[in-house]
Amino acid sequence: ASHISLGEIMNQLHKFKLLAIILSLTITAITVSAQTTKEGTTAFQFLKVKPDARANGMAEAFSAVADNADGVYYNPAGITDAGHIEVSMSMYNYFADVQNMGGVLLYGNRIGTFALQYQYNDIGDILYAENVTSLQDYQDLLISDNYFSPSHLMLGLTYARAVTNKFSFGISAKYVEEDLVYSSDNQWLFDGGVLYRSGWRSLRTSAVVRHFGDDIVFEEKGFSAPQVLILGVAAELFGPAGGIVGSNQNQRLTLATDLVAPRDYDQQYNLGLEWSLNEKFFLRGGYKVNYLSEGLALGAGVALGKFRFDYAYNDYDDFLHYVQRFSLTFEM
Repeated sequence: ASHISLGEIMNQLHKFKLLAIILSLTITAITVSAQTTKEGTTAFQFLKVKPDARANGMAEAFSAVADNADGVYYNPAGITDAGHIEVSMSMYNYFADVQNMGGVLLYGNRIGTFALQYQYNDIGDILYAENVTSLQDYQDLLISDNYFSPSHLMLGLTYARAVTNKFSFGISAKYVEEDLVYSSDNQWLFDGGVLYRSGWRSLRTSAVVRHFGDDIVFEEKGFSAPQVLILGVAAELFGPAGGIVGSNQNQRLTLATDLVAPRDYDQQYNLGLEWSLNEKFFLRGGYKVNYLSEGLALGAGVALGKFRFDYAYNDYDDFLHYVQRFSLTFEM
């Protein structure tokens, strides 16, 4: 009789566990996609717009990469590949004078990797106007200093752990608040993700569910959370640790793709590349498919000691033009 070691049995169980999780998440995605494809039926839309520059420079094809502090926005399982301590700060100006900023504090030890994250949207001051029937009424409003300031806030805590050298998982609990002044609501939402490193030429796959939670109520009307499921694949074409094409001691080229299934839109696809020279200088590019306005993405980065600065340019349409993002990361 053939002898099967306990380690081999545990290895097979981990593989079956991963397949079961991915299958369950895939079924969830199909179910969610079949429920509705209507736009404007979910709340907390600001959660769809991420602040970090690195991932946005790759057109957000990042769920199977996610190896830094900002990975908590895309796949909490990926942060097990981050540094022992990382601090990241990001900011950008969105459309119509909307300002967005975000940050992550990450700490890893033997029991797992922990991260605190936040994201804040400042919509700015909006003039309160009511019963305006003449030009004089409007001019009086301009000097009345009667403004209101809607805002959005997300605070989150993430835990991730590498179960084996190939498989890791992560989960995030997020407090989300949308203050529209005349109506506001808050809710707890959850992210969950897995990352599987196949061991074959740096190929890795991911499955993530983001923004899972109860409905949100505004003016006695319920709106669904912006739930989305992402299936991702990434690999190095070449790099110091090898790749699909071969190895290169000084350069790395990572190719990544994500299939995105949002609750309120048809399936979308993100394609991205990241080229690195000695992990000191980075160039990025990508493209988003089946988005209303987004398309081309470009980015660059430079690492100086323990600090890394990243920049991203995201092209929208002729009306919205573009958005630029800036991130600063400290890694120990």
